[in-house]
Amino acid sequence: MDLRLSDAEKVFIIHGVQEGVRNDGRSCGDYRPMWVECGVLATTDGSARVRIGDTDVLCGVKCELVECEDTSKETERLMFSVDCSANASPQFIGKGGDDYAEELADALHFSYDNDCSIPDIAKLTITSTHYWRLNVDVVILQYGGSIVDAAAVAAKAALYDTEVVGLLTRRADEKKMSVELPEGGATWRIDVSRAPLISSVSKIGSINVVDVTPQEEACSFAALWVGASVQKASADPLVTMTRQTGGGSLDAASINDMVQMGVNAVARLNSQLMEQLAVDNKRFPGQTFLS
Repeated sequence: MDLRLSDAEKVFIIHGVQEGVRNDGRSCGDYRPMWVECGVLATTDGSARVRIGDTDVLCGVKCELVECEDTSKETERLMFSVDCSANASPQFIGKGGDDYAEELADALHFSYDNDCSIPDIAKLTITSTHYWRLNVDVVILQYGGSIVDAAAVAAKAALYDTEVVGLLTRRADEKKMSVELPEGGATWRIDVSRAPLISSVSKIGSINVVDVTPQEEACSFAALWVGASVQKASADPLVTMTRQTGGGSLDAASINDMVQMGVNAVARLNSQLMEQLAVDNKRFPGQTFLS
């Protein structure tokens, strides 16, 4: 997002980054403290709220039972949508946030569009004609930088919080299957241990920086969104998505360095997020991590 700074302010920020010291005292690879809370929306099957600095993101997941001709031809089990509140930033007023929201939704979609992000995604298929579709809706409440990072964390935390109803299947007429809701309404949870996160790596001068503030973003000429899935604790994360944003250009060597920095950031972020989610295997109150 555009933020007008004077030339002197930009020089101060750029020189500080080149010396490895940012305005808030962080190093180039550090995130701001992150606040996460699950189970914040009673009308959804799973939800989460994430705050990074002034950034505030809300995510809700709703399970939709879909009937189709052949589930093998319907590959979309997760549907992502993003809405930018007009109160989040003046640039989101009217249709100003539509393009940005679409870009964020595409980034989430492509990050999850692989066979390894959700190990038990096959459980969402109930019969040859019925399946669960998870609608992941993200709302940007306040803009303070690192929106895509916060949106990915919120989506993963909301999917962790999601409870999917286990349905009974019975044979119906014409060799078809019907589904019924069992007594007691037993539910199961999605395995999100490999669900990807996204780190936005910005180029300020000649230095790569993660989790930029709006002031630092105004000094950056290009950024690279790096989506990665942590397969094993001992292995490097699997890169599932890269996307350049901003008007500047990046050379190949610079892109490789930015991807590696994003992968390392995702690995650290995922480790601490999963530890925080495991504090309570059902719900936990809002707590800060990455502090």
